Amino acid sequence: MRETRPDEPSERELVRQIKDVAGKLENYLEKVHFKGYDPHDGLLSPFLFRLSLKKRVLAAGWLQLVKNLPFNLRPLLGITPQVNPKALALFLRGYLIKYKLTLAPKELAMAETFGQWLLASSFSTDDSCGWGYP
Repeated sequence: MRETRPDEPSERELVRQIKDVAGKLENYLEKVHFKGYDPHDGLLSPFLFRLSLKKRVLAAGWLQLVKNLPFNLRPLLGITPQVNPKALALFLRGYLIKYKLTLAPKELAMAETFGQWLLASSFSTDDSCGWGYP
């Protein structure tokens, strides 16, 4: 155990805080069904797609505007939160690590759910498979 300063939380307190934050994050992710916005999802807007007039420069400008505004304009532009395959793969890995540490059936069930989703949503070639962004 490392030595702590008087104003610094103990390792036990840090572990408790980390578990608390991780639990809150997990609850939020379950509430939103593991969907979210992507920094580059500006072109999913049917309005901005039409306004870009098939010009790459305009499309890039709209994308940067949506990405860099200090407020979320996406709902007004018809952009909905999406499931990101890479994020689900990372969640799957996290749930497998949690299962290895706790042997809790819920963790294994969540990992299986993400694995099944990833398999079902992949596209395949002769010798490999892959995923795209929404």
